[in-house]
Order: sequence, then C-alpha cells, then structure tokens
Amino acid sequence: MKILDAQATAAALPWAGMLAALQDILAAQRAGHARCPVRNRLNLGATPDAPDAGVLLTMPATDGELAVVKVVTVHGGNPAQQLPAVQAAVLVIDARTGQRLALLDGEVVTERRTAALSALAVRQLTGRADWRGATLQIIGAGAQAHAHMEAFAACLGVDRLRVQTRSAASAAPLIALAREHGLQTDQGDAASLRTAELIVTATTSSTPVMDDAVAEHALICAVGAFTSRMAELPPALVRRARCVVDTTDGCRAEAGDLLQAGVDWAQIAQLADAPQPAPGAPIVFKSVGSALWDLAAARCWWQHARHG
Repeated sequence: MKILDAQATAAALPWAGMLAALQDILAAQRAGHARCPVRNRLNLGATPDAPDAGVLLTMPATDGELAVVKVVTVHGGNPAQQLPAVQAAVLVIDARTGQRLALLDGEVVTERRTAALSALAVRQLTGRADWRGATLQIIGAGAQAHAHMEAFAACLGVDRLRVQTRSAASAAPLIALAREHGLQTDQGDAASLRTAELIVTATTSSTPVMDDAVAEHALICAVGAFTSRMAELPPALVRRARCVVDTTDGCRAEAGDLLQAGVDWAQIAQLADAPQPAPGAPIVFKSVGSALWDLAAARCWWQHARHG
C-alpha cells in the first residue's frame, strides 16, 4: 500500500484531473453505480453528549471498481494547542479484491475535491466555462478559501479576487498568494459583495456572514457550514435563490443554511441531476461534502498512479 503525504497527494490531484474525475463520478451517481451512505458521526467524549468533545466522522463510498473510507476528526479546541482542528485520512481500496491500495492525506483531498466540485458546479449551473474578467469574492481565508482561489483560477480562468475577512491581517496571506498566481486581488467587504459575480463562503460560522444584497446574476458556493446548527447564508437569500446541493441526503441532514431557511426540498435539485437554472435570481450551490467526492479524488490518484 502506498502512503502519500500532503505534498504527494496534492501532486496526484491536479485541478484538471479532479474536474474530470468529478464529472465521471456525477455520471456514475446518476447511473446508480457510485453510492455512499450519509456519513457516520461519533462524539468522542466520555458520554454521547459530552460538551466540547471531538467528533469522529467516517465516510465510505464505492463505484464497484474502487472504494474509499475517509476518517475525519474535528477538535475545535486544537488550535489553542497549536494542533489542526480537522485531521483526516482517505483509505483507497480495490473494490473487487479488497486490496488496500493507498492512504491519501485527507485534509488535502478535502480541500481539492471541495474546491474542484464548486468550480464544476459553476460551469454546470451557468453553462459558462470562461470567467476571465469576472470578480470572485471569497469570505474567509482558511484552507478552503486558498483551495477555491486556486481552483477557480485554474478551472474557470478567474483573474479578479476580493478577500473578505474580519481583519486585514487575516486576509493578507491569501491576498499575497493570489497575487503570486497572477490574480488582481483586493480586500473585500459587505458593500463589494453587491457587485461580485461569484461568491464563496468558506468559514465555520454558525451565523450568516453576509446579507441578502447580492446581484441577481450572482452564484454563491456555500461550503463552510457542515452541520444543521451552522449557517453562512441568511434565510432571505436562500429563499429567493435557486438552490442546488451536492447531495440531497447529505444536505437534508447537515445543510444548516437550507434547513434554517425552511426550504421546500421538493424544489431542491442535486448537482448530478440539476438542469441549468434559468436567469432571474441568484444561484446557491450548497455543499456539505460527500464520500463520493473523495472517491473522485481516489480515481484521480489511480489514473495518476497508473499513467503518470
């Protein structure tokens, strides 16, 4: 079994390869060949309801050729101890024999498959692949913000970026990195959101980080909130937008942005089945993550390993 560190995992998951692998998995999902259960969540405290305890998430998926199991731990108090809050690993298995093939760095897999899926959603939901000249505004400056900046530049041609954070200091590293990638980059704020064509919310906030005042043609990728108690988007925005989710089962259980807005789930399509929405209202793409996207990363690695 091959064990890949963060650098080797990133090298095995190029943006173009991830985009292609995700398209294949969406097709397999539509055909019923790629499947996964809703992720299992276990409180790691001494009792099931222990406050401030860590959480263990397990996420399996298969398409009949490969299988993956992602193991994730979330410990909110870790940063105070100079430890990462989220730690993960992805085990890749030959589904036909059970042979263990690889262990991928789970944090890198999560960053790249989430950002690549957002870029694919932008393409699919707008019918537009070239976004040169458009403005992307990212709320947040953590790992997912970094990954989305890179993915949107590589996959969509985005060359204008605004970074919105609580302080200029926290935005500075992402602004500097974006400029190294050749993007025209500035600090963003609530007022500048009104003219952004693409918006990514990549925070762990439990309350909305933006208001409802976005352009009618804006597309918002909400990727930060991943529990029913978290919500980056205001209910008013969710209710007037055309909403598409990464997976219906996952979002019905965990998408606080949509649950708190009281959406009619009969009107919410998942990405694999979503037609291109008609213009006239903002589009919200809500992603809580799925082992299917980890499976796409595994397929991307598998192609890389076999063909170089």
